Amino acid sequence: MRIFRLLLAVTTVLGALGLVSQSRAEPTAPVATPADAPAPADAPAPQDAPAPLETLPRFALAVNAPTGWAISSFGASPYLRLGDHVALRGSIANYRYNGPPASIFAGFTEGGTGYGGRVTDIGIAVVVYPRRAWDGPVLEAGVLRRDRDVYVWPEFEEKAYTRSTVYAGRALIGWSWLIRERVFIAVAAGVSVGREHGTTTQDMLGGRSPTMSRVDRQTVDAEEYVRIGVVFGR
Repeated sequence: MRIFRLLLAVTTVLGALGLVSQSRAEPTAPVATPADAPAPADAPAPQDAPAPLETLPRFALAVNAPTGWAISSFGASPYLRLGDHVALRGSIANYRYNGPPASIFAGFTEGGTGYGGRVTDIGIAVVVYPRRAWDGPVLEAGVLRRDRDVYVWPEFEEKAYTRSTVYAGRALIGWSWLIRERVFIAVAAGVSVGREHGTTTQDMLGGRSPTMSRVDRQTVDAEEYVRIGVVFGR
């Protein structure tokens, strides 16, 4: 009995000193919770995760090809990218009037007609890039104002001066090459349809006074451009 009491007393003392509790079994390794488990590499992104933004620059400025400067043709176009595939293109151009497109065949006929004067275009258009902005196919639709201060002088006839303004819509199709994400070359061609208003002054032979007539007619013109530009900004 005394031995039992002695063992009980020793156990009580050791328990108070914390020695008995150390003899418990070793703790098990912590169990990973679902929150701690890494997601599989091929797991789909959450539905509300934002899509990556396009890194193309937002602005661009382009001018016509230097070959046009040699014949006194000047043009410039600022661009504003609205999205990955859409941009606004402004345009201003001033060039010498060389007659309608069919006039290039005048050299193959007898006689000839002289053309001269200046034309100024101001326009704005929406440009669609099916591939991406400033690179690949180009689809363009817009409006323009065209101021003509030109003359036509058929051989052996009186010279006719026309001052007029054209308001028209135009559509073009072309291609744009983006080089190193900073430089692009764009070419496009199409047609414009509009209305022309103004006056034509006709010189008269034999010293007679010039005559003036009103211009009010529909116009259909061929359109084309070459632009070399630089993109900048983010």
